[in-house]
Amino acid sequence: MCENIVPPDPLVVVVAIQEKFGITIPDEEAEKIRTMGRLYDFVFARVARGQAQVCVTSAAFHRLRRALGEVCRVLRECVRPRARLEDLVPLYDRRRYWQELQARLGNVPLPRLRRPAWMVKRIDAASWAPLFLAVLCALVLMGVLGDTPAGRLVAMLAFLVCPVVGFIGMFLVCEVACRRTEHYAVHMPPACATVRDMVYALVGEHPAAPMVSDTARASDKEIWGTLCAIVGGEIDRPPGSFTKASSFTEPPALDRAARS
Repeated sequence: MCENIVPPDPLVVVVAIQEKFGITIPDEEAEKIRTMGRLYDFVFARVARGQAQVCVTSAAFHRLRRALGEVCRVLRECVRPRARLEDLVPLYDRRRYWQELQARLGNVPLPRLRRPAWMVKRIDAASWAPLFLAVLCALVLMGVLGDTPAGRLVAMLAFLVCPVVGFIGMFLVCEVACRRTEHYAVHMPPACATVRDMVYALVGEHPAAPMVSDTARASDKEIWGTLCAIVGGEIDRPPGSFTKASSFTEPPALDRAARS
């Protein structure tokens, strides 16, 4: 119920890529693109060639490094592309640091910090309790009052009302549990595991400013990195885990099974 991994939405990915790179992906072409390799080849072939190349991620990197230094007091030499953000952003009061980083980076929406996996599982398990109790109550009522004159009416009401009450209880329990455990959400999201991932996430959060223009073109590595950031943000997966054979139209579990 809380922070579940949802299946990827290819339409959202295609729209984000079109806006980011200033290109158009026809529906018939989008239906043929199933892997990250084919997606990269399609975008790469349509990016204007022969134009001056500028590193559109370098500015984001320097901005992030300056923000980490000002907010978290991190030394410049410690901020490297492969450095883990878990080691750079202090665990103590991390939520406040994360909010200050977002403010220093121009209020760009950063991925939300996560709760521990074991806590998410317990919240999910607890949220099912109201539905289980509602169904149990319906069965008990039908068993006890089934032979009475009003048994059929009671059975019908129990069959209709109890599941509704159970579903409402599920969402209420989940909502209350999420609010009560909000301060435990201090773990880095998969899309921001390293500084490099964070940079690509920052670049990918500006669809209104395409990477490709009349005066600048992103490098090949930046195109690949930004594609991974967009797709990884949609399916909740670290950008560095993608390969050319990875699928962005299947859930991560199916993609891993296919590669194995």
